[in-house]
Formats: sequence, structure tokens, C-alpha cells
Amino acid sequence: MAPAERDPLIAYPSERARSRWTARFIAYAAAALVLAGCGLAASLHPAPSPLHDVVSSALALDASLPRRPAHCPHIAPHERVVLFWQSEVGGCEQIPDGVTHVLWGFAQVEAGEVIPRFQTPDALLTSCVQALRARCIYSLGVVGGANNNVGMASIRDPPRFVRSVMSLVDKFQFDGIDIDDETNYLEAGYSSRAIVSYMTALRNAFRPLNLLLTYDAYMMEANPHCYKGMRCFARGVERLVDWVNVMAYNIDRDPKLAMPIYEAAVHQTFPQWQRHVSKDKITVGMCTGSGCAWGPGPSPDVVDAYIRYAKGAGGIMIYAGSADIDQGFVTTKSVVARLHPQSPTQLAVATTAPPAIVSTPAPTTVTPAPTTVTPVPTTVTPAPTTVTPVPTTVTPVPTTVTMAPTPELSTVTPAPTEPGVRPDAICGSCFNCFYEPIKGCFDGWSEAQCKSLSFTWCG
Repeated sequence: MAPAERDPLIAYPSERARSRWTARFIAYAAAALVLAGCGLAASLHPAPSPLHDVVSSALALDASLPRRPAHCPHIAPHERVVLFWQSEVGGCEQIPDGVTHVLWGFAQVEAGEVIPRFQTPDALLTSCVQALRARCIYSLGVVGGANNNVGMASIRDPPRFVRSVMSLVDKFQFDGIDIDDETNYLEAGYSSRAIVSYMTALRNAFRPLNLLLTYDAYMMEANPHCYKGMRCFARGVERLVDWVNVMAYNIDRDPKLAMPIYEAAVHQTFPQWQRHVSKDKITVGMCTGSGCAWGPGPSPDVVDAYIRYAKGAGGIMIYAGSADIDQGFVTTKSVVARLHPQSPTQLAVATTAPPAIVSTPAPTTVTPAPTTVTPVPTTVTPAPTTVTPVPTTVTPVPTTVTMAPTPELSTVTPAPTEPGVRPDAICGSCFNCFYEPIKGCFDGWSEAQCKSLSFTWCG
């Protein structure tokens, strides 16, 4: 069995050398900068910002923070409710009770080092981390992202990378780090040996400080035919992490291809994961709202099956809370009510309204390819609201994309094509096997290999 959930002690060497007065001075100075930025935003948007209250509440905390309060309860693996949050979205003060961990995306890697910034002002993110800590909610910084594959592939000096990660943790006082390394076979750059190397270095650095270390994985990495897909799970990572977030969503834009895979997850895919990772380290990832950006998300029945499995495993990860805020956190609250049935707060929620999981309906128009393009940080904090509207421009919502090709299932067959007719509009300059989501052309494949994965044959 995996060790019990750690209780991170965020007391770094740099803090112990800093006087109590200096800590307060820095906190007040940071808050002043945030309020000045908010004042400029208010001049453009007269509506009052609830984030002012977050900053004020954080400053009211004792200067001995960051340190996880002693009264915070133990979190068993099956009780985890892990909420991903896009840092550019406001509303952290609205995160429901019962959430145990928040993953803040993204800090990205350039030339082998983490750039210590997110998509929101530093002081504002730090205040959110402190306010959540006062509520016994862990905060982890997310390193990487689906549009940072070149950066993640540049990690070739683990000690140098770890030093940059520790600077990030120290700057924002995180309780740990989530590694979202989405390098893969199709885009090149994936090296299981390199991943195990830098993850080992991270674990060795984190262990003395009781910091959490987690890892994001594509849904089909444990499949016996993973070598035909995005990638195979990096053996050895399972011994280094507190848990693995299995991203069981965004599998395909075509519902006819995606739904059979989701429906087979509990009886086929997750048991395959158990051959590589202990069950209490398997945290099932699901999407909600605009987080389901690559076709429709799992159906309500499938989500219900995910939650039943998670109650005997490592809990649930929701992608993303910053999207669920648009729906009044209906998905998050429903998951909490299922995983924490003894919580008085959640019992009250359950009695006032039955749990409802929102699934994104099948799109009626062509969905643009999702991306996790990180917006350039600014010094002016946009005025947040209690509801973050879905963008109406052509720019897609940032997302962690899991574009795994369809595994071999007897219920899934490639779309028939007329023999001898090459779909020029799709294939372009490719004259072999073409995978449209990433515009990848695979030379040397046979027509049978290509069609077995539901790719487009352009030969």
C-alpha cells in the first residue's frame, strides 16, 4: 500500500533566515502592488472585485504562514478531490469546501529551467495559496502543459531543473508540484529515461521537505498497445510520485470513437493501470464544461462509474475548476458529496439538490484543435466575476489536451473510404498515414496499420 497522504511542512531555509518583521513587510508590500493593480482595473471596470477580499483575508493570516495548520485532517487517497485551475481565471475564493488539492497551471519550461511565473500577478496567486491553506486545501504548481512539449524535452540537466523548481515552490509557497509533461511519440521529444531521471531528482529534493510530487498521464499509456499511440508509461515514475492523474477525457472529437473508450475505462483501462501503479495512486481525471475541449466528455453514466472506481482508488481529478465555476461548481460539489459523504457541509448540499454531473453535449460544429497556449502575464489583474464566461472569440480555452489515438476495440471500426480515392482535402502533402488532430504524416506504414488506428490512409 502507498504511504498515507503527506502533510507538507512549508518551512524552507530561506524563510528560517528571514525575520518575522521582514516577512510582514514583504506581504504588505506585495498586497499594496496587487491593490494598485486592482485599482487600475476598477477604473476600467467599475464593478467591485471579490479578489480584494481574498488579498485582505490572506494578509490577516499570521506571518508564521506558510505552514499547514495543525488542525487540518488527514486525507486518505480515496478522499482526494483534485481541482485543476487555470491561473488566469479569478474566483479562487469560491472553491467549494471538500476540495483537497488545487493544481495551478501553468509554469512553463524554457531551455531546461522553469520560468517562475504564471498567468496572473505573483502576489495574487500567493494570496490564493495562503487563503486555501487556511482552509486546509493543498496547492500544487503545475509545470509544463500541452503547448510546452519543446520546453519539457529540453530538460537534460536534472539538478539544474530541480533548482529552478525549488525556486518556484519557494516563491509561491506551494505544497508540491504536478508535472504535466505531455511529450509523446507523435511530436517527438519523449524520453522515458529522461523523465525518470528528473523525477528522481525532484523526489530526492522534495522528500526532506515533505512536498507532494504528482504526474499527469495520457489515458492509454498503460495499454498493451501503447507503442502505437501517444506514448507508454515511464516505468519507475510510480515509485517516485504521490499519485498519477490519469487524464481519462479529451480522447477523440468523434463521439462514436470516444464513447466506447470511456465506457471501457473502468473494466479495461484502469485495471491495465493497476499493473503499473498501485491502485491508491491512480487518481481518475475527468473533464467538465469547457474543459471537455476535444469532443464531448464522458457521459453521466460513465462519470458515475469513474467516481465509483475512484472511491476504491486514489480519488478524482477535475479538469477544470476554472471551467466548473461557470456552472456554479455543480460537478465539483457532486464529486465532493460522493467522495466525502460524512462531511456535514456536503450532506447539506446532497439534501438540497441531487448530485448532477454536467457533460458537454456533442458539438454540432467543427471544434477547433484545443491548445494550452499560455497568455502573456500582465501586471493588471482583470476584474474577476463569480461567473467566468466562456470565450466567444476564436481563441480556444486553455486546456490540457489528451489526444490519444483510439486503442484496438472490437466495437470501433475506421470510417470506410472508397478504394483508390485519396482525400486530398485532408491529406495535403502526406502520401502515407495521416493523423489529422496533430497534422502528423507517418511514412512507412501499411494501409492496414493506418486504418487499424482509425487514421486516414493517404497512400
